[in-house]
Amino acid sequence: MNEDEKQELETIKFLTSVENIDRATSTVIENSVSIFLPFKRIDKTDIYNKVFIPNNQILEIQNDLFDKVEIRGRLLGQGHKDILEVLLSSPKIYSKKEKRFKIKVTAWELTKRLGRNVGKKQWLIQQLKEIAECRINIYFKNTNGDDIDFNFSFIDNIIGINKNELTINFTSSYTYFLAEAELLEYSKYVNDIVMLDKYCKQWSKARDIKSHHINSDFIKAIVRYMLQHKGNNSQIKIDNLLVKLNFKSLISEEQLKNYLTDLKRAEVQEYLKDKFGITLTANEETVCFNTPKNKPHYILNN
Repeated sequence: MNEDEKQELETIKFLTSVENIDRATSTVIENSVSIFLPFKRIDKTDIYNKVFIPNNQILEIQNDLFDKVEIRGRLLGQGHKDILEVLLSSPKIYSKKEKRFKIKVTAWELTKRLGRNVGKKQWLIQQLKEIAECRINIYFKNTNGDDIDFNFSFIDNIIGINKNELTINFTSSYTYFLAEAELLEYSKYVNDIVMLDKYCKQWSKARDIKSHHINSDFIKAIVRYMLQHKGNNSQIKIDNLLVKLNFKSLISEEQLKNYLTDLKRAEVQEYLKDKFGITLTANEETVCFNTPKNKPHYILNN
């Protein structure tokens, strides 16, 4: 196959995938592999200071989907995932020539959807730049048995006018990734995921928890993991979920104990049940997901 034929095939794949990419909020891979870490202050964690920085800013994430997954250049948290999902659930503008998409939005609109003070425009732009600095490296064998080394980033560039009007150009490699991946559409859940930050702060203050704030990022990661399932009484033991998300390697034993205690708090459980149909069963050792009637979500296959 010559280069022209490859280009033509890539264009056809892009065009046939646009409909699903247009609906996509995330991918199964992003929700089931801990690409987005369950921490708010990543720079304060042992993973960042004792593993990522000494290893040339590379963190390998253990998983059961690929031979190896690496995060390079910049570690991202669930807050960055919030921003990506808000962007992906916004109208997308496609370029057939560049085989990618962009999103035009104001910083005011974006900060409002993220539940932030609309004056936090500079914070938002910094978060977008951090997403742009992260690269994901996936190693796997294709159907022909070839060893594939696929390295991609999410955002190519951000153009800001007067610190308000934003054009966010996603990369062609991330667009290709979306075209090949199993996609998830759960736009009706995004705002409720984002709002976990606000409510976890309120619950922490009300309970006067001095040792730590209820970790909304840990809870978000669990919600996103469950949303890749059909939601017809989908269940997983908490111990198995922690292994799947590699949390026992990423989070210290003491922190993990605190986070699991927070997950089981009455106000957290009430919110998860009401907004996501997620409950704890079997002596609070199993996470169960039943899709709420007014909140459909979809698994899309390209």
